[in-house]
Amino acid sequence: MTDRKYLYLSLGVILLTLVTNLIAYPWLPEQMGIHMSGGQIDNSVGKLLYVFMVPGLQVFVSIMTVLSQKPTKNLVLILVNVFCLALNGWMIYYNLSLA
Repeated sequence: MTDRKYLYLSLGVILLTLVTNLIAYPWLPEQMGIHMSGGQIDNSVGKLLYVFMVPGLQVFVSIMTVLSQKPTKNLVLILVNVFCLALNGWMIYYNLSLA
């Protein structure tokens, strides 16, 4: 694959994360837990901030990865965004199960 194809695939994963968050928005609790310690949520953010936080993080990491000169940057670009998508799905599921 060319670098451009990796970038487009990465953008698709970021958009999928954003769309997933926007679809889940009406059902999300007002405070979304974003960090756990000992099985208890110890840090949370408002649901509007959460909806844009993970895709924003993905965009930031993608820009930093694209600007890097590492030979494995394309693999890192895809893996980080797919990991963030999976983590985002788990966080939504977990927070919905608490609500």
